[in-house]
Amino acid sequence: MTTIGRNMKWTVDQALREKVRAFFVDALGATVAPGPPHIDLYRIDGCQFGIFPVEAKDALRPDELRKAPWLEFLVDDVEATIVKLGALGVEEVEYTDREHRYFQAPGGPVFRLAKTG
Repeated sequence: MTTIGRNMKWTVDQALREKVRAFFVDALGATVAPGPPHIDLYRIDGCQFGIFPVEAKDALRPDELRKAPWLEFLVDDVEATIVKLGALGVEEVEYTDREHRYFQAPGGPVFRLAKTG
């Protein structure tokens, strides 16, 4: 049997470090986890996201990130989360799936929002 692990690594432009923190904490309700000073760790429902801030030249460009694997975040209130994302300036992504809304995380991958359960 194979399962998906609960750890994910993102390499992001260090200029986006605060926007990424706001994305995880303010919009998604993640908790900040202790870790080394050069890595930001966020936890959501047992999953841990390791954010590695790097110089812009070492991070993927937004167009490259759109080709990377996409994620799904399950939230209790999709509309309230969309409002929080909008307040943070998180970009919405057009996609053929009309049942869900898609966004691109600051310096990170595209994700869709779906209702928990």
